[in-house]
Amino acid sequence: SLSTDGLTFVHEEDHRITNEQAELDKIGGMSVVALPDVGFRGYFSNRGIPGEPPGEISIKSAHSEDLLVWEMDEDVRVGTDAPTLTLRRRQPFALQRPDECVTLFYQGVEGVPTRLYSATSLNGLDFTVEHPVEVAGYEGSMAGANVQITPSGDLLLYYDAIDDENGPHIRAANLVFIPSD
Repeated sequence: SLSTDGLTFVHEEDHRITNEQAELDKIGGMSVVALPDVGFRGYFSNRGIPGEPPGEISIKSAHSEDLLVWEMDEDVRVGTDAPTLTLRRRQPFALQRPDECVTLFYQGVEGVPTRLYSATSLNGLDFTVEHPVEVAGYEGSMAGANVQITPSGDLLLYYDAIDDENGPHIRAANLVFIPSD
């Protein structure tokens, strides 16, 4: 949908990416970053269906020059059938880093509580090392990551949270990238 004020949207005709193109059962939740030279890359996954077991879950990607016509990238980025990171992952959020790397944040669905993970790629396609996202003092389920840059330049991680005390809610935490050894 298009908007001139960010409040009222006009429906854009046609599909951008279908389940058939993505070879996913129920596609959803695309997160888009600008490519260094020209165009865009979007990351998306299977959607969870309440009451149904997760099954095969994969994060895939597509690229576009105009944000309207999308062409699927080959292979799976993260999840079932990925070359390296093969555990079930969904709900990606893509963060374009200043060094042109892309960091994906996503939900792992191996058990309860569900956790957030991240992986960084130099080219936006090959994600080979995964790290759990640790939020000090929070042990409940986590999903739906979204990272924003504050006016001071800090990174703020918003995430969906579910715990026994509060039920479903949205939390935020300062995000710090710690270099790995």
